[in-house]
Amino acid sequence: MKTWLSELEGWRRQFAIAAVVGVSTILLGALIGTILGTAGSGSSSHSGGITARLPELDPGTLMVVPKADPSALHEPRGMGSKKAGIALLAMSTDDSVITSKGERRAPDGGSLVIFKVGDWACEDTPCDPWSTLKPQVVVDGQATPLPDGGTTFVLVLSPGTATVNLTINDAGYAQSLSLVNDGVGKDNITLLAHKHTETKVEINKTYQLAERTSIPLQDSSGSTTNQFVRNTTITYAQRHFFLDGQEPSKPDKAFLVINAYYAYGGSTQTYVFGAGEATFVARNGTSYQAKDLDPSTGVGLLGFEVPASVRSGTLVIGGTIPKVSTTGTAYTSNLAQVRVPIKLG
Repeated sequence: MKTWLSELEGWRRQFAIAAVVGVSTILLGALIGTILGTAGSGSSSHSGGITARLPELDPGTLMVVPKADPSALHEPRGMGSKKAGIALLAMSTDDSVITSKGERRAPDGGSLVIFKVGDWACEDTPCDPWSTLKPQVVVDGQATPLPDGGTTFVLVLSPGTATVNLTINDAGYAQSLSLVNDGVGKDNITLLAHKHTETKVEINKTYQLAERTSIPLQDSSGSTTNQFVRNTTITYAQRHFFLDGQEPSKPDKAFLVINAYYAYGGSTQTYVFGAGEATFVARNGTSYQAKDLDPSTGVGLLGFEVPASVRSGTLVIGGTIPKVSTTGTAYTSNLAQVRVPIKLG
């Protein structure tokens, strides 16, 4: 009986030892996993001591790092120009990164900015690749071209670095995006900082507008009258920045163009609406007068220079307008008014 009890006590001690060893192994594994866990930026996240033993990158280095995986931005940040655009798609800061020569770390007191770029919107579609813009990274005034051969890069920053920008200089506009915050350059083209802002919005409406003049004028049949009908057509609205060699007065403005023209009853010849005959009223109530932006004779492309942020409003055609006849006689035109809602993409 004593022998049996002795054997039972020994079995209990062995089970307890095994349980302790098992739990210890699990805890030790969890601790090692915590220390040596990996981050999602294409670099290994080490304790300070392990990172410090890695070879360091020289301050100012800018290189392609295809194995890096910076964090995707919630919304890409873009710079568009006339024939191409470039976007900042992802960006992270880290202490180390995997390069073609293995893992490397930032210099003491410095940091690594890892970022990815891609194509973006432009004025003249289809757009050329972003690389045609010859982008540069400017660190405290010192410019370095983006290297060829990739879309993901690491930039090595020295301690105390103040400004870091991705820049392009194209079509007369020096644009920039900060790589350390959400800053943008003062000359960035607001309209082309977003995609699909130049989408054509179809309207396709026609109106018959009665016109009465203060003096008799010759109509299309050669008769003299002071009552006319303008058969008006409005086909589409669209925003532009670069348009037939013209640009808005500031980079934060845009041209709203509306294809609108008319023909008098009994005639097929079309005309452009004159000064004072068409106005665009933005949603906030601000009015903008039209001018003919299209160089082609007879093409009724009305243009309104508006803030690039304007996305809706009303085209107002008509009213009482002072005019001068082909013989030099001043008169007044009273044109029936029509209001056409415009909603842009």
